[in-house]
Amino acid sequence: MRRLIYLFDSESSISSLHLVSFFQEREPGIELIAIVDTGIADRSRLSALFDRHYVVPTTFDPLDPCPMALSDVVAAAQAEFIGCSDIRIIGYGEYTPLVAAGLREHFNLDGMRVQETLAFRDKLVMKSVVGNAVRVPKNMRFDRAKYAGSPKRYLQMLGQALGWPFIIKPVNAASALGTRIIRSALDADPAAALAEFAGSFEAESYITGTLLHCEIVYRDKVPLVACCSRFNRPVLALAEGECVGSIPLMPDDPLSVRAIEFCRLALAQTGIRDGITHTELFLDKNDQLMFLETAARCPGGRVIEAYMETMGVNLLDLDQRLKAGLPVSARCEPSGRGAFWAVIPKKAGRLIRMRDAGFGGTCEVRPFFEVGDVMEGHSNFEQIFGIVFVTAPSYQAAQRDFDNVTNATFFDVEPA
Repeated sequence: MRRLIYLFDSESSISSLHLVSFFQEREPGIELIAIVDTGIADRSRLSALFDRHYVVPTTFDPLDPCPMALSDVVAAAQAEFIGCSDIRIIGYGEYTPLVAAGLREHFNLDGMRVQETLAFRDKLVMKSVVGNAVRVPKNMRFDRAKYAGSPKRYLQMLGQALGWPFIIKPVNAASALGTRIIRSALDADPAAALAEFAGSFEAESYITGTLLHCEIVYRDKVPLVACCSRFNRPVLALAEGECVGSIPLMPDDPLSVRAIEFCRLALAQTGIRDGITHTELFLDKNDQLMFLETAARCPGGRVIEAYMETMGVNLLDLDQRLKAGLPVSARCEPSGRGAFWAVIPKKAGRLIRMRDAGFGGTCEVRPFFEVGDVMEGHSNFEQIFGIVFVTAPSYQAAQRDFDNVTNATFFDVEPA
């Protein structure tokens, strides 16, 4: 019997398991175990999906946003190692990989260890690692103490080192949390960002151009399948009230070919073994690719479904089957159809109605608010109005709709 021990950091992570084949039709000889923290309030799905689950206290460590402490996870998992020698640890989500790596080290299991995993969790470490092979932005650790002592002088020093404007962001957060563009030494945004996230920050050069993301699935350290998508706008445009999402690029698109090769070179510097990587990169104004960051997890939003519709490949299922040690069959070929997804920013006010955005394709909106709800205006990828997913009978039709998504209107509000 093989036991798969899953670590989850959010309810939204659990909600994507319907895309994983062996959660829908159980493979013989597999037991599924889940470990979650008390912050996941709705645990009703766990009993239906898993043979057993454990709940550990929610913890807060400013150096690591994972809501579970390694010591609590070790204690919870201990009983699963009695009478079973075939166990695999799967960190599912943005914030669980380091604890999963620590659990493997504690029980001496195969898989990525802590030092290897840091290249996918600490943005300063990852740029140091991949910078041996590809272009990375100028970067340095943001010193909270120096900023507190003399904000203007410290920002001026960073601007001279990195160029104006520059970006500050947490080294290990996701969803643009705590990320700000700093445009002058008098900018007040650093204080707001530091209040939004308690952990370590970095500062890096601000890069403009076309934002891409690239997904590569590895088997035994060798790329098995690779896909690339183009964003309509940089992620920070969400805070300015614009819809932000991505559309898959065709495999023969020259930009896709370049981006995948660039990411392959970068990731060859890391310890990736089995599973998927999600890498963001820019094509800058000089037509050069620039690495931004990478993670050893599936992309968020509805990227997986966009690839399923456009390329006929389920990257999440491939990732999970490889991590579970199950056989995989990988085909990635254009289906002739098209699809894209985008996140819809909030607007300040009371929601009074939903609207048809006027796309030619089939449009599905999943709102997180109901008519009558009052919203604040600030948005990041964790605080949004909802997600839109559009499918079309041809890739060209999907592209036309995608070209209009940036300023599409999905709902109306009135002053609260």
